[in-house]
Amino acid sequence: MDWVRTQPEGGIAVMFVLTQVLCIFAALTWPDNFRYLHLANIDVTMKAIAPLGVMALGVGVLMIAREYDLSVGALYSFLSIVCAHWSNWLGGDIAQAAVWWAPFVGLFVALCIGAAIGSTHAFVTLRFAIPSFITTRGGMLVWKSATLFYHGAVALRFKPSEPFATIFGSEPLAQLMTAIGGENFGDSFRFIPSSILWLTVMSGLFYQLLQHHKLGNHFYAVGGNRNDTPIWITALVVTGGLAAFFWGSWLCLPFFIVYGVLYGSAGDSRWHECGHGTAFKTPWKNDVVYQIACFMTVRNPAVWRWSHPHHHTDTIIVGREPEIITMRPPEIATVLLNVFGVIMVPKAWAAMIRYSAGRLTGEEKDFIPESEQPKVSRLARVWCAIYAAAIACALLTHSFLPLMLIGLPSMYGAWHMLLTGLTQHIGLAEDVLDRRLNCRTMYINRFSRFVYWNMNYHIEHHMFPMVPYHRLPELHKEILADCPPPYQGFWACYREIIPTLWRQSRDPNHFAERKLPPTARRTPPLPSGDIG
Repeated sequence: MDWVRTQPEGGIAVMFVLTQVLCIFAALTWPDNFRYLHLANIDVTMKAIAPLGVMALGVGVLMIAREYDLSVGALYSFLSIVCAHWSNWLGGDIAQAAVWWAPFVGLFVALCIGAAIGSTHAFVTLRFAIPSFITTRGGMLVWKSATLFYHGAVALRFKPSEPFATIFGSEPLAQLMTAIGGENFGDSFRFIPSSILWLTVMSGLFYQLLQHHKLGNHFYAVGGNRNDTPIWITALVVTGGLAAFFWGSWLCLPFFIVYGVLYGSAGDSRWHECGHGTAFKTPWKNDVVYQIACFMTVRNPAVWRWSHPHHHTDTIIVGREPEIITMRPPEIATVLLNVFGVIMVPKAWAAMIRYSAGRLTGEEKDFIPESEQPKVSRLARVWCAIYAAAIACALLTHSFLPLMLIGLPSMYGAWHMLLTGLTQHIGLAEDVLDRRLNCRTMYINRFSRFVYWNMNYHIEHHMFPMVPYHRLPELHKEILADCPPPYQGFWACYREIIPTLWRQSRDPNHFAERKLPPTARRTPPLPSGDIG
C-alpha cells in the first residue's frame, strides 16, 4: 500500500478502484434505479472509452509540457465529419459499392487536416507568444463553426466497409479474435470494441515515449515547473458556481465542501509558497497569487511577508518565532476550535480592522521595516472594503450566499489546512537549530499534496526554503538517507502528536524526539545564554 501511495499514479488508481466498487455496490443494491451493470450501459461505456482515452493521451502529454488544448472536442467532431464525408464520397459505405480502401483514405485525409490544424495552433502560440489556453479556445470556436459550415446541423451516416469496420471501428473485437484463435476464443471478446486494442497499443507507445525515450525527457524538462494554478482557479470557479447554482438544496453541500478546502486550505499553501517567491519564475505572478491567497486566508500581505522569514530562521525558537501554533503547555481546546477557524479567523479579521486604523503592535513594528508599514494600512483598507461589500450584498439580497463564497470559506474550509499544518512542527523539539529535529516529512495522498502544495516534505522545505514546491519530491529523494524516516501518512503523524500534546498539558518539557540515522551529519545545538 505504501508503494501505491508513493507512485504518481497511485492515488488515481485507488480513486478509480473505489469509484468502481461504489458503482457496482449501488448497481447490485438498486438494480432498477442504478443500471451500471446493465448490458446496454456496459456496451456504451466500452465504446466511449477508446475515443476519450486516445484524446486524453495527447492532452496529457500537452499538460506535462505545461500547455493546454481546449479545441480537442471540437476537432474530434469536425475531423470525424471529414473522415465520414470522404469515405462516403469515395464509395466506402456498406450500402454503396463498398470500396474497401475508401474509409482508409477518409481517415488519412482527416489525420492530415488534424496535423495541419495542430501545427497552426502551435505556430500562433509560439510566434505571437499567445498562451495555448487562449489560442485553442479560439480554435475551439473556429472548428465548431467549421463543422456547421462543412456539413450543417444534420446527421451523417458512417457505416464503413470491411476491413475498416473491424480494425478501426467500434464493432466488437470478436471478429478479429475469431480469425486469430477460433470461434470460442472470439466469443470471449464480444463486448470489447476493437478500438480498445488501439487504445492499449497507443498507451504502451506513449508510456515508452515518456519514460524510456529522450523525447519524453524533453517534455518533462519543458514542463519542469508543474504549476497547477490554472487547475486550482478553475476548480474554485466551477465548485463555487455549482454551489451557488444548487443553493437552497442539499446538493450544494458537496460543492461547498470542496470549494471551502480550495479557498481556505489551498489558499494557505499558495500564500506560503508565493510569499517565498518560488512558485513562479515570473515575479509578478508570485505577487498576484500571493495577494489573492492572502485575501482568502485573511492575512495582511505586508505583515506576513516580513513575519514568515522569522519562522524559517528561528523555527520553534521560543521568544523569536512569531508563528508557533501553540506554546507549551498546549491550548488543546483552541487547536480543536480552529479546525473550522473559530478562533484564528475572527482574530485575523480583528487584526485587519486594527491595521486599517493604522495600528501595529510593538512586535509587528519590530519585524516590519518602517518604510513598509504604510502598506499594511492601505492593504487592510482594501480587504475591509471587499468584506464590507460582501456583507452589504448579503443584506441586500437577504441571502447568506455571498458570505458563503467570500469570507466564510476561510472558516469552514480551514480544516484541511489545520490537518496538514499541525503535522509540521507541533510536539517536536524547541530551541534546536537542526531542522530535521523540529520538522516532519510525511507521505500523503495526491489530493492533499495538491491542496498542500507538497509542504508535506517539510524537512526539505525548511532546510532549503528556496527550492520550489514542485521540486521538493526530488530533493526528498536526494537527502532521504540523511534525515529521519518520513511518516507514512496522516495517521502515523497523529499517533505521535495526540499523545504528545496530552502529555505536554501536564509536562511542558516533554516532546517527541526525532532520531537521525547513524550516517547523518550533525548540527551544533543552540548556543547557551539569553535568546530573548
